[in-house]
Amino acid sequence: MGHGRSSARPSRGPARPLSGVLGTCAAGIVRAASVGTRVPTATGPSRRPLLTDHARHGSQPVPAWKVAIRMITIPLPHEPTTSAAARRRPPLVRPRALLVDLDDTLLDGAHTALAIDGTCAALASSFALEKAQLREAYSAVWTALRPEVELPCWLGQMNGEAALRETWRRALRRAGLADERAAEFAVERYQAIARSAYRLFPDVPGLFATTARMQIPVVLVTNGPSDVQRDKLRALGLGSTFDAVAISGEIGSAKPDPALFVAALHRIGADHREVWHVGDGLTNDVGGARAAGLVAVWLNRTGRPTPVDRCPDVEVTSLAQLSALLLGSAAAS
Repeated sequence: MGHGRSSARPSRGPARPLSGVLGTCAAGIVRAASVGTRVPTATGPSRRPLLTDHARHGSQPVPAWKVAIRMITIPLPHEPTTSAAARRRPPLVRPRALLVDLDDTLLDGAHTALAIDGTCAALASSFALEKAQLREAYSAVWTALRPEVELPCWLGQMNGEAALRETWRRALRRAGLADERAAEFAVERYQAIARSAYRLFPDVPGLFATTARMQIPVVLVTNGPSDVQRDKLRALGLGSTFDAVAISGEIGSAKPDPALFVAALHRIGADHREVWHVGDGLTNDVGGARAAGLVAVWLNRTGRPTPVDRCPDVEVTSLAQLSALLLGSAAAS
């Protein structure tokens, strides 16, 4: 997933877990491996560990969390991610709290496309318009309008419904219909379709079960307007799941601003020490968490390459892997 393998051949001796930095990020990164991972020794100057899910040379499996714990390096807050700044850090320890992103981390983002498509179909049927034309108009309007409304929504200066209404109003006008009734109809249809399509990723319940069993406080940290994000929590039945909720539109600061993370920690009476944050965004989640002095866990569900300039402390491809790391951190503490 973006890190090249060492050109050296694995040794023919018994596989063994290695200490050190995994990957090319100077400040250090852990990639969680699947359970049963074996870590063959690499030869050559880099001695970069090679992870594989298959048996090699008759080696015994090493639990994934042990691989991660032995390889983790934790950067200091604000430390530059350059080779000169790379230093060994203490092993990953059980977090005092877990901060977690909402959209595309817990909540599958597929509802947005479904809501747009369904609304265009409903408008076409009810107002004698072409669905394809509406879809094109919406896309063009949102691309142009997004820079104007997204940040104000995130900072609580505009609510999500107002931004949605203006988007559909302009899209309909672009498609040849300047009708306020149609705009209101579009808003209602969009909200109803999106709400019915909200889905948590399948690995979310397992993560919540792990944090509950380990008695780790969980705080939601999300960018978005209050009305939209609160509606998601109600529709998903997550109102009582979190120990605290920090929505940018309610606080007036948005990721990657460290102020949102600090506000979230204040709500549970904690500071940044030994706190993890998990999210899918390299800039907002990883960059913001590192700036706030947290352990930045990047949820990379799609296998994107890891850029050196926005290096997470830990990379996982699922929340199930994060659960394994949490359990492993408790065993190692």
